Amino acid sequence: MEANIEIAKSFYEQNKYLETIDTCHKILSNDINSIEALKLISKSFFATRKIEDARLYLNKALNLKPDDYEVLKDLGNTFQAVGDLNTAKEYFCKAIAVNSSYAPALTNLGSIELNTGNKQEALSLLVQATESDPKLPPAWLNLANGYLLSGQVNEAEAACRRSLELNPSIFNPHFLLATILVEQQKLREAEVSIHKSIDLNPTLHNSHFLLATILISQKKLQDAEAPLRKTIELKPDSEEAHFNLGAVLKELGNFQEAEIYIRNSIDLNPNLYKSHLLLVNILISQKKLQDAEISARKAIELKPNLFQAHLTLGAVLKDLGKLKDAETSARKAIELKPNLAISHSNLGAILIDLGKLKEAEISLRKAIELDP
Repeated sequence: MEANIEIAKSFYEQNKYLETIDTCHKILSNDINSIEALKLISKSFFATRKIEDARLYLNKALNLKPDDYEVLKDLGNTFQAVGDLNTAKEYFCKAIAVNSSYAPALTNLGSIELNTGNKQEALSLLVQATESDPKLPPAWLNLANGYLLSGQVNEAEAACRRSLELNPSIFNPHFLLATILVEQQKLREAEVSIHKSIDLNPTLHNSHFLLATILISQKKLQDAEAPLRKTIELKPDSEEAHFNLGAVLKELGNFQEAEIYIRNSIDLNPNLYKSHLLLVNILISQKKLQDAEISARKAIELKPNLFQAHLTLGAVLKDLGKLKDAETSARKAIELKPNLAISHSNLGAILIDLGKLKEAEISLRKAIELDP
């Protein structure tokens, strides 16, 4: 088969990168100055994450045509891919200096500005990109992300939907749209979008975690269990996934397994006070009061002004018969949150057991006053 640039382009469009490179080398053996062949080789190397090889051929192309804005943009991509954002910006700016309406360079520069916190500059560049090429999906996707980060959720939704109209077959816009819809409390629509994202890329743990979050927000706890387990399968060190699965299992009445996952979250992050606090309630449900006391005290150690921990510790200590300590904890809970009826009620019950009936009456009357 005769090697020509159209055959090479066909291979590239089919993601046959080795065949693309081989065909382009044959073209270069006859025409060493073929810019198109050099570009396709570099794109193929970039697609297979061989960044240095891609850069080598881009520089060869640039030597032949220093003002080729596509090559300048692609060189910027190679630096952006390895985290060298300053050099990437230089090349994107050079491409824009040659062609001020070149949407891919405007998009990529806007993305960098967005990721480095320059939201207004990013939005300006991304709007310009969508105006220069209204059919470029990444421009709309980055613009949607920019709007979302700027708190303009309605504009973000519109831009994201435009990206999806142009290319519905990649997972990123579906994931971002789900995130936007969650911000708008459109949970049913968000659930549909995140399912599409998972269908297109089932290996992304963030998608399964977001699906679980959406389901939990809709009180679909049994449905949320599976995506949380999938999140942990894909990312075993996700403390939030272990915590959320423990919380879901607790609500479903599966206390033994809930304890396992909450303890996993603590192993991953011992300083997460909410894990210790939830563990207290799980242990109480299993009548493991001594362990519950330890966890409650750990939660207080991590967050001394957490009234729920003092309130719960007081109840645990009462059941353990440590009435004086229970009274101290109950009073601390009231000090931190004086207008909660349950705190006064708990203190009243402790005071009855201590034989302090007049004080108990005062506490119980206060509880009734707060919640008749």
